[in-house]
Amino acid sequence: VPLFRSFGFETVQEFLFQRIKRACDDAWARGAQCRVLSVGAGNCDLEISIALQLQDAGAQGYLIECIDITRAMLERGMKNAAEKGIRDHLLFRQADITEWRLDQQYDVIMTTQFLHHVVHLEKLLDNIKSALLPSGHFLVVDMIGRNGHMRWPEALSVVETLWRDLPEKY
Repeated sequence: VPLFRSFGFETVQEFLFQRIKRACDDAWARGAQCRVLSVGAGNCDLEISIALQLQDAGAQGYLIECIDITRAMLERGMKNAAEKGIRDHLLFRQADITEWRLDQQYDVIMTTQFLHHVVHLEKLLDNIKSALLPSGHFLVVDMIGRNGHMRWPEALSVVETLWRDLPEKY
């Protein structure tokens, strides 16, 4: 959190909201709809929460598109958005984002805790880059290690120290 504070936020949601709000304000000022794409959105809990924050902050003309491969998760998101009265600000699309070619451009593309599942990351990132407006932003919250999930040496030493202190049953 102290490191986050130096950048003007304390939580992941606050980081995402601040940047999305700024992009939506810019889009509104130029007379355009603010389009946000969330890759690997799951149940869309974070996206719904951000949409509510945007609504509370007076943002106008925004649409958050949630993409996930799992239909049941998206259906839970649709139901939750409807219950919270913001269904009109969210679009739900079932697709395998690693295979789907994005066919429009976005002010913001975001992903949280998804990229570490992607095998052909470069292909996906090229697709995302082509789908961003020239002034767009790609927001990522994830842990991507080198060579898959191999930890950095400094992290490994901390884990090994903690591991030695754990009771045997763990």
